[in-house]
Amino acid sequence: SDGSVELNILNIGNADIGLVSGVCLDESTSCTYSVGDINMTVDNPTDTKLGNIRGISENAWGSNQGNVTITADNINISVKNGNINDLRTVYANLPNDSITIGDITVELSGGTDANGSGAGIITGISIAAPMRKAEFGNAKVIITGGEWKNNIWLGGQVLYGSSSQDEIIANGNLECVVIGDAGAKAMNDNGISLGAILNADSHIFTHKGERASITFSDITDASLLGNASHRGASRNLNSGERIKLDTNPTIVFDNVQGVFNCEVTHMDTLEIAPGTELTIASETFEIEKQIVFTGDWSEQNIENTLTVTTPAVAEKLKALKVDYTTNATGLEEVSWTDDGKLAVKATPENPEPTPDPDPTPEPKPESSSSGGGCSAGFGALVLLAAVPLMFRRKK
Repeated sequence: SDGSVELNILNIGNADIGLVSGVCLDESTSCTYSVGDINMTVDNPTDTKLGNIRGISENAWGSNQGNVTITADNINISVKNGNINDLRTVYANLPNDSITIGDITVELSGGTDANGSGAGIITGISIAAPMRKAEFGNAKVIITGGEWKNNIWLGGQVLYGSSSQDEIIANGNLECVVIGDAGAKAMNDNGISLGAILNADSHIFTHKGERASITFSDITDASLLGNASHRGASRNLNSGERIKLDTNPTIVFDNVQGVFNCEVTHMDTLEIAPGTELTIASETFEIEKQIVFTGDWSEQNIENTLTVTTPAVAEKLKALKVDYTTNATGLEEVSWTDDGKLAVKATPENPEPTPDPDPTPEPKPESSSSGGGCSAGFGALVLLAAVPLMFRRKK
């Protein structure tokens, strides 16, 4: 089928449901399965346990031998309310399969996994057997509410421990956005990773998109985020260079205030947008390359956008390049103070115009004196007028 799949889980009574999946496959022979968009909405009372949420679930039931090819345009999952165990957008455990997914979007505005024992929120592709291919486009998680006790992984997961050379490939952007105080509180000390869970030295996660970022936006109390660890890449089982992010992993503060206590590791760029007036109290806050300002700062009444309380963290941040001209406007100067504050000076909104220098006065014309000029000219005219009279008398 090339059509779309719509699945809405609404108002199911008190029950235990082990698996909720937009597409569930159990093929006993090799086949090709193609679907358009898979759209799922979970809005259910929290007294109903919904178990595992899957956009696509492929299970080794019966005599299934794998060799299945699966394609889907996009997967969109929205959790508004409900009690779930975990959420994986794609789960496959059959050998020699090929899985290609377009864009993946997960929106968490309510609900909980606080009573579950699952792996957390995993976008990308989770595989439990050697694959021929496992690729997807963009992956985005948007968090505005709920209660989530398990970590969030953008890249996916390799569940088995064999030495097979498996690789999960993300061809698009990786983004996790936490919005508002309700979104911050929903994180409940949970971390976010732009990488993947890899359980063997032979497994690889490769990102080929243009951007990989974790964004905190419109948060007035950053302490609600707790003490979680946010990573540019996973380092499970000493994975090291097996997490390949082709673009700079970035952490973004967009209009964030309060005290930030979370651990940050394996990030290349710290991005700061207008409205951010933040105290960083983290013991570990690793930014490898640069600090970048974005947006229009011309109307910001902020003296220090960052105050770093851990001296070792402050010293490392001070050594980084600070770019406040390429992607930002309205900033006249950005500089570090001796006590670990990143001070910003906005360009005045209506600067006073520079007065023009006094104009050079024009020279006055010289006034004529008696005995020349007009008097001499008048006398000559009188003489000329008298000449004809003289000729008339001689006749």
